[in-house]
Amino acid sequence: MKSLTWSRGAVLAELREDIWRYLTQAATDEDHLVLHAAALLQMRVTEVRILAELQFVLSDTVRRFLEQVPSMMRRLATTTAAEIELSAERIRGPIRWGETFAHRAASGGAPMYITAPSRRAFDTAENRVLAAALQAIVDIGRRTGWHHGTTEGPSVLVRRRVDEAARWLQARPLMDVSRSVPAPTVVQRVRLGRHSPRYAAAVDVLELRQRYIARLDRHAIRQAVERHALLVRRDSVLFELQATLGVIAALREMGWVTPPDGLLRPPRVFRGRRDGAEVDVWFQHTPHQLSSGSRYRRIQHVHGFAAAGAMLPDLVLRRKDADGVKWLLIEVKMGTVRGVEESARAAVRDLLAYRRAFGPVLTSQPGPYGLGVAWGAEMTPSADGDVVLCTPDTLSSALALVVG
Repeated sequence: MKSLTWSRGAVLAELREDIWRYLTQAATDEDHLVLHAAALLQMRVTEVRILAELQFVLSDTVRRFLEQVPSMMRRLATTTAAEIELSAERIRGPIRWGETFAHRAASGGAPMYITAPSRRAFDTAENRVLAAALQAIVDIGRRTGWHHGTTEGPSVLVRRRVDEAARWLQARPLMDVSRSVPAPTVVQRVRLGRHSPRYAAAVDVLELRQRYIARLDRHAIRQAVERHALLVRRDSVLFELQATLGVIAALREMGWVTPPDGLLRPPRVFRGRRDGAEVDVWFQHTPHQLSSGSRYRRIQHVHGFAAAGAMLPDLVLRRKDADGVKWLLIEVKMGTVRGVEESARAAVRDLLAYRRAFGPVLTSQPGPYGLGVAWGAEMTPSADGDVVLCTPDTLSSALALVVG
């Protein structure tokens, strides 16, 4: 066996296409897609929607818009607004004689003049589109939580774009301009108006917001998954995802066929049949048949814990055939510093704890009950004990030994 240097970029390149192909098998509408992405990426459904928001903030459309904002600000579309001014010392603009005489009569003939001077105003449809586009970048970028990033990468890019948009919103000409999203008719009027070349980038941003955020367009989510969804913050989760797809691929290579009958709903990520037997795989979930009677839960209940937590293997595989049911608990371990042996030992420790916790179900089961997948290479699996160890390159061989 040998240790390997963790390469985040290489894993992303490997998974980018596979994750989408897997998701589309279950996706008939946006909700199903979001649910399956949530299961595989170990994220809550609400967090998966952040993927579309990240795609928005990181898009080339937003980049081009922010690059053009300085020139827009130098040539803002303006209109004129009339103000009513009452003064005895100066006359600015045309005198409103009817109102002036009425005021003098009411005040006893004081020599006051009511005028209507004009001023330049920036509250135009074009500038409302501009301000709404800037506000959308700020609001959506902050909702992702990535604007606090300090290390180089997508999070820093989000932060820079949010900060830049927020800074332009503080410009004096935009202070009195509405920042709410204009009606589609207003956006279309700006798109076709005489200032359209200057404000086209702002219109593009609002239309992109409508597509990614308001409608949650399926194609937009696909782009988000392929380009940015796998940029999860923890490398350990990324390795768990790699191992999950590796298990699914290995089972298919072994002849387990996925039935064409409807959708598999998370957290179950695979169901296959072969020669009258069935195999199911769950991601980050312990089925009730395995967890019922858990010693871990029982100890918490006896001591009055408000909420009894569960022991959660990374993957749970169940095989059912004429001989009965057999369980396989899969634990995936890696470390950017520790080597393959240390990762394997960490997997063994967790698997031994699972054996004790789920003893009522696993004690009578013959053969290995656990599979540890450690980051590294060339670890030869052996079925001579309760636990089988492997690395990603030998995962197929390990599953063949245990599952058959």
